[in-house]
Formats: sequence, C-alpha cells, structure tokens
Amino acid sequence: MTDVTAPLAPPPTVARWARWAFPVLAALLSACGGDRIPLSSMAPPLIRVLLGAPREAATIGVADAWEVVSVEGGSYANRGTNLLANVAAGPRGIQFAGVPTGASVLRLRPTGAFTVEMNGERLAYRGDLLLRLSGARLQLVNELDLERYVSGVIGNEIGFDQAPAALKTQAVAARTYAFSRYRSAPEAPYHVTDDTASQVYKGVSIPAWAGVTLPQLDVWTAESRGVVMTWDGKPFPTYYSSTCGGHTTDAPTAALDPMGAAPVFLGVPCAYCGPSKYFQWDETVPIQRLLDALKPRGVVAPITKLEWTKLGRGGWVAEVTVTYGPKGAKKVVPGSQFRTAAGLRSMHLKSVEVASDGSLVFHGGGWGHGVGMCQVGVQEMARKGFAPDQILRYYYPGAEFTRLY
Repeated sequence: MTDVTAPLAPPPTVARWARWAFPVLAALLSACGGDRIPLSSMAPPLIRVLLGAPREAATIGVADAWEVVSVEGGSYANRGTNLLANVAAGPRGIQFAGVPTGASVLRLRPTGAFTVEMNGERLAYRGDLLLRLSGARLQLVNELDLERYVSGVIGNEIGFDQAPAALKTQAVAARTYAFSRYRSAPEAPYHVTDDTASQVYKGVSIPAWAGVTLPQLDVWTAESRGVVMTWDGKPFPTYYSSTCGGHTTDAPTAALDPMGAAPVFLGVPCAYCGPSKYFQWDETVPIQRLLDALKPRGVVAPITKLEWTKLGRGGWVAEVTVTYGPKGAKKVVPGSQFRTAAGLRSMHLKSVEVASDGSLVFHGGGWGHGVGMCQVGVQEMARKGFAPDQILRYYYPGAEFTRLY
C-alpha cells in the first residue's frame, strides 16, 4: 500500500510540463515536438444538455426579447418580450402559455438568458431551450456552445471557492467528457444530463456565497479554449470522482467504458485527497436494506458471508460474492452494483464486520467510482502550486492534449 501521508512526486512526464499555462501550450508543444495539437478554424460544437427529468409541465421565463418556433410538427411561431409562461405536454402537441401548438419540438431563442423553475428553484441558462415531447412528458434541453457549457460546469463540479488552477483543470476535464459524448452521437436529442450521471451543470446560476463571477469562470474556461484530452488521437470520457481514498482504479472495476483509452485509466496512487472527510470512513448498513436490494437477484436471508472475490487496481472491489440462505448458496455481484445495493460511498473497501445489532459495518475510503481524476486531490494539488496540465497528466497518464478550435 502506498504511503498516502507522504507527498507524491509527479512522474517525469509531469515534471517536464510544470507550470506551463494553457494559453501558450500549443506554441510550447510545437516548439518542443511534444503532443499533437492540430489547430483548426472549427467553432465550438453545440452541446445539448437535458435539464432534469422529463416532466408534465414547467415554467420558463425570459427578461428580454425572445422567439419560439416549431422544429417538428405544426408551424407554430411566436415572439415577444418579458416572457413568463407555462409549457406542458398536451394531446395536441406542446402547449405554450396554454395554447396547443401542434408541435412535438419547439425551440425558444432568447436574446439573453432564459430561466426554468427546477425543483423549487429558478435557474438561468444561456443558449437556446428545446422543448421536446417524450410520451406524455416534456424534455427540456439546453443547447449552447461547448465553451459556455463548460463555464456552467466547473464551479458546480470542483467547487466555486477553489484555487483557479483547480477550476482550469476541471474545465479541460469537463470539455473533454462532454465532447466525447457529443462526438459519439452528434444528432442525439441530448448529449449529457445536468446531474452526476454526466456532469453537474446549472447554467449561469452561481450561489451568492461563491465569491466568483460568471466573467471569471468564462475567463478560466477560455484559457484552455478548445483543448481536450485524447488517446491515440481520439477524445475519451474523462471520468472523475470526488475522492479516491489514496488510489484511483481502472475503468472495468467500476463498470465504466474507457472507449478505447484503457491505458489512461489503469489507476494511480494519490497522496493528495487526505484532507477529504471521506478519505476514510465507516458506514453501517442494515442487513434488511441489503437483503431487499439483492432480492431481485435471488438472495434471501440469512446473509452469512461477503467476500471480495475480485479486486481492481488500487484495492478497489470489482466483485463481491455473497453467501446466503439456509443452504449457503453463492451469488456473484459486480462491485458497482453491490455499492448501489448497500448504499456505500465507494467500493474502496478495507473490511466489513457484523455489529451487535446484526447490521454490517463497512470500513472503506473515498467517494464515487474512483476512476480518473480525484477532485479533492485536484483541489489540494492546485493549492500546492501544480499547474492544470500537470494535474491532468498525473490522473490521466499518457493522454495527450489536442486543440480542436
């Protein structure tokens, strides 16, 4: 086990790129014969973000000029200023401000931003809003250029109050992840969601306590404008999680698809996420919760044994064998699915024991799937003076930087 209390020196490839800022990265790499960064006149692609789950209705608003046009079905068109309207799924297409439009897809084009009331809060977004019928419900999809999307992700993912280097690092990871999803299905109704299933995105809405402004986030994003990470010349999904607990792991252990970039996700020791309150933890799981979750797999009481029968890189549990029932039957459960069943923070598990009340007490570390970048590690490395490219090379070893536009 790596001593996670000791500072971990960056590998030679990281040290070689120390403190090189992204605005001059292309010129430096070209001069030094380093990674390939082909430059082009390509504009940022338009990324489509599903806002929340499909719903029956929503309230949208625009403070200035706007227009709504039908994209599919009917010939509806409307325009005005100072919009505050209810939109809903209806039997004769989408209802806009109570009027059936006959359209299955509408596009709202605001001059500035638009707002959507989501889960009791109103969030503001740049770009267009696509309203799409999905059965008896309505999908709300924000379509905007990739750079503006990234600005709306970085603070929500890495923390608004972090060192600028952490936000700049997150910008490249967020852009790469989103572009890899876009590239795999450019014409899809949406490419990413606005939550942890993809990346947390809240448009231009910034908490009052954040201490940063939207223009600052735009500037930190623009410093790496168009730069993505690639393996063998192709972008890959730059997976990341909150805390690795001392070592990241390989993609298959967490049942994630590396999309051809498996060598990037072999896992690295991390000496930087120790400050996280989730670096080590103990978690009590009622046995009934586990039984209920595993019942569809045929597991019945009593559960008499849990074994880590397959380990991935860094000691992460890839497979759990559950011994159960009066005859001691066995069931193999993939680690990622066992984590969901037990409600654990991660599968970076050390041991498990039975408490006096029969509950299971798991001893582990980390939060999330443990693949790719460790966000608390990024925060600490940024505080210690590491540059964004150093940090990215550390967590995605062997990856290249490629500038798309």
